[in-house]
Amino acid sequence: MMSNEQIETLKPLKTWSHLSKQRKRPSEYEIVTSNLHFHTNNKGKPFEIGQDAKMNDWYLKYRNNSPLVHENWDAFRDPEQLVYRTYNILQEGQESYVTGLLNQFSERGNDQMISKEWAADLARLYAPGRYLFHALQMISAYLHQMSPASTLSNLATYQSADHLRW
Repeated sequence: MMSNEQIETLKPLKTWSHLSKQRKRPSEYEIVTSNLHFHTNNKGKPFEIGQDAKMNDWYLKYRNNSPLVHENWDAFRDPEQLVYRTYNILQEGQESYVTGLLNQFSERGNDQMISKEWAADLARLYAPGRYLFHALQMISAYLHQMSPASTLSNLATYQSADHLRW
């Protein structure tokens, strides 16, 4: 029988194990953005589905065997350390500003001051721009999906949301 001195007491981790090596308290950004992709753990079979699954083939070809390589994608850190909470705070401020501008233009009667020719030009030039922003949104969403690290997919998600708003 072992004595109490011989039994090693295990202390529970205060954070996720991949962040415990830092010897400092991780930031909110590190906690909610780093090492979240489970499908990057197995380089030969990204998803735990059948061996001949086309989805695995796609990720192997276009992500794992991409000519764009880095020895540690998970080492990337966003200089702004943007997380969902702070992203929403920023967007709320921007939306309030735009709402103020639109209200100001409405109070001035700006729409009534536009000539019919200019309104026709705006309809012809401005309306098709939504397709460009939709394409940019879809590209950002694809980057999110194919990203080799969760810190990168985090940024792509916010960019996708930005293009959707625009």
